[in-house]
Amino acid sequence: FTLIFLFVGHLCFKRGRKNLRKYWRLSKEGPFYRVCAWIFWKWIAFVVWVDRIAFGERLVVNPEGCKPKFTVIKTQSDRIILNWSADRSSWMYPDQYELQVRSSSGAASGEKGTIEGWDVLYSGNGLKYDFVGLTPDTPYHFRIKTFNNKGESAWCGGTFETRQVPVEDGGKGLGYTWKQTSQEVQLTIPCRPAAKAKDIVVNCKATTLCVKDTGVSPPNVLVDGELSNSVKGSEASWALQEDGGTKRLVVVMEKAEPTNDRKSHWRNVIKSHAPVDHRFLSKGLIPGKLEA
Repeated sequence: FTLIFLFVGHLCFKRGRKNLRKYWRLSKEGPFYRVCAWIFWKWIAFVVWVDRIAFGERLVVNPEGCKPKFTVIKTQSDRIILNWSADRSSWMYPDQYELQVRSSSGAASGEKGTIEGWDVLYSGNGLKYDFVGLTPDTPYHFRIKTFNNKGESAWCGGTFETRQVPVEDGGKGLGYTWKQTSQEVQLTIPCRPAAKAKDIVVNCKATTLCVKDTGVSPPNVLVDGELSNSVKGSEASWALQEDGGTKRLVVVMEKAEPTNDRKSHWRNVIKSHAPVDHRFLSKGLIPGKLEA
């Protein structure tokens, strides 16, 4: 009773409230706060346990309005780490989540069987799943729902793609392949057999690249987008090459900032295109001279 009286008395005065905040800050730095926190959460767990015994299934609420959504997604060439969140239908009972997957080439290998072309990857109350052993550069379709013994929510879907394994420290984009050294980036773009050098228009700026074939009507846009890193636009060069009846356009751009380690090397050329898995890029400098 005395402690309660002193606590209420401190709350009635500005100086007292200031002292209480000070004591609270100090307590968080010592064992007193940890003991209080442990007691508090044990008490909450005890109350929940008693309520579950007393009320049972009456505490379970239909989770139809608790549709989950994907939050942080991390991708590698052989792995996708999924995180999701959802409102809880009841703080007394944890909701369950069912995660399913389907690859573009067919059903993936699931752990608990296939349902209508979807493989069940996970079923439980966790909020994270690490999907490993995947095929590089492949899109996978996921969907997840909340459920308990009273019902289930609607599905939430998402498509996420594994990264490419780099070749010559490069990869492929939409309509081109690319490689890099520490100083330069080279794009190789297939062209129509009748294309001529005068038909090709390459507009390279510091942060954008646009390549068009104007020999057809309307002009065919071969590559267009924002670069993932800056280049020296005025230093870009290109050439139309022919090999065995096939033609390709080779564009070489000089990096504005040379790269010298795995973290700084380019992971894609166009920002919106699929990146390569940086774990397999060269650790240090990438020597060599690229030519158009």
